[in-house]
Amino acid sequence: MTCRLCGGATEAFGETAVLGRHRATYLRCAACGYVFVEDPHWLAEAYADHAIAALDTGIVMRNLWLADAVDALLRWRFRGVRTALDWGGGTGLFVRLMRDRGHDFRWSDPHCENLFALGFEADEQQPFDLVTCFEVVEHLTDPLPAFERLAPARRSCCSPPSCCRSTTTGPANGITTRRKPASTSGSSPPRACNASRNISGAISPATAGCCTRSPPNRWIRAGCASSRSSAVRAGC
Repeated sequence: MTCRLCGGATEAFGETAVLGRHRATYLRCAACGYVFVEDPHWLAEAYADHAIAALDTGIVMRNLWLADAVDALLRWRFRGVRTALDWGGGTGLFVRLMRDRGHDFRWSDPHCENLFALGFEADEQQPFDLVTCFEVVEHLTDPLPAFERLAPARRSCCSPPSCCRSTTTGPANGITTRRKPASTSGSSPPRACNASRNISGAISPATAGCCTRSPPNRWIRAGCASSRSSAVRAGC
């Protein structure tokens, strides 16, 4: 099987038990280091109850941190941004926090109920100055097409500086864990087919334990370049 990012050759990387009964086979690209699950056939079952894992106890703190960080960037660097889309916005907490700070953010998430940003759902046919996307990449079976679909939603209002480029990884160098997946019977069901570190630097309980080594810059950028919610929300 070829790599879903660069098309390079892949090799076996490990196996683990998902949801206590499904065997997940991990592959690693020899060229770019991308690690993914070969056939995540359990996703519908894993997401059946809630898109956000109940064990994700740090979700509010991460959203507070992200709102402060993005608010500072908008006031310092992206002053021309008037409208923004948070793609993969989860419960809408980040959108609500950004609106409370005076920014016109809109919510979109096909897999989660909007609890905090009611009335501010996005019309994704409308162009936006900025698209953010946080903690989304690890949930995508095929990331690049997802981001490409976001591109038309963004107006070219600005070009983000290199310091603003962001994925769901915590460290500034973008390096994520490369440990082989451990065998788990799992009280926390792994849902994703590729996993990366969330902004707090810990592996999200909703992921399957595999990740990219160093995501290409074209993937997601905290500013205007990577648009679809797989971009800066810790979106995308």
